[in-house]
Amino acid sequence: MRFILLHHHIFKNAGASLDMALKRHFGQKFTEFHPSGVDNGRIYKRQLLSLLESRPDIEAISSHHFLGRDFRSLLSQEEMERFVFHDFSLIRHPINRLISTYLYYRTIGSGQHPVQIIANKYSAKGFIEALLDKHPNFVINPQVTIFGCDQYGSAPSSKNLDIATNRIARMSVIGTVERYHDAMTVGEYMMQPIYPSLTLHGRRENRSDQSKIGGYDGSLPAIRGIIGDALYDTLLRVSELDIQLWVNASNELDYRIRHVPNFETRLKDFYHRCDMPTAKMTSTQ
Repeated sequence: MRFILLHHHIFKNAGASLDMALKRHFGQKFTEFHPSGVDNGRIYKRQLLSLLESRPDIEAISSHHFLGRDFRSLLSQEEMERFVFHDFSLIRHPINRLISTYLYYRTIGSGQHPVQIIANKYSAKGFIEALLDKHPNFVINPQVTIFGCDQYGSAPSSKNLDIATNRIARMSVIGTVERYHDAMTVGEYMMQPIYPSLTLHGRRENRSDQSKIGGYDGSLPAIRGIIGDALYDTLLRVSELDIQLWVNASNELDYRIRHVPNFETRLKDFYHRCDMPTAKMTSTQ
């Protein structure tokens, strides 16, 4: 039986940082998987199994195209006897995520992606207004869509939120970007029976350049001040389910922390391995 770690790398959800930690730990037994033929943006089961058959050395895989899919539920009995999947992912406050998306595209400059074009054409406020007008799938509860819907086609409902919440609760490692270090500390502890020496520390990768928005300090009140009350309140309304999913992920993390002996000591050790002083034990954008 093979134990396979699957990182559901959600765009702008600290996935690059986790990928770097996994690559450092697993070395050549880690790979990123981005096949050209995907099912509505999601990887087919046969594609994943084909990769595992061709690479018997692989122990950890990261992909932007796993998108919350529960591959274990798709396995036959014979396949379940051969593979055990351990899913990793993180949820982010949707408004922080949206601003991080804007900053990322502004940092890398012009390109062909339609959202990238919009980001380099408009201010942060104009960017959000343009997405609401032309690309609602980027704004209307996208994380609930990822974890609770088969595909985007209508606004997710409370039923999709329930599906998404149940899905993330079954993941081996789950938490929020804002509490990244807490989540990784819990993950290291809980995964010891499968990966006894697993370490998930490392520097934060692909972080947004906040200086590209005047007056932005990474906080939600600063975003409200930059885009205005009316637009901010609109974002709260169309992100309601994503915000609740983010709260649910944080609550799930709190539940798991209560089962980690000496959590604070382990967290301090995690920060020490990241070469970060305890005084800076707060999440960053």
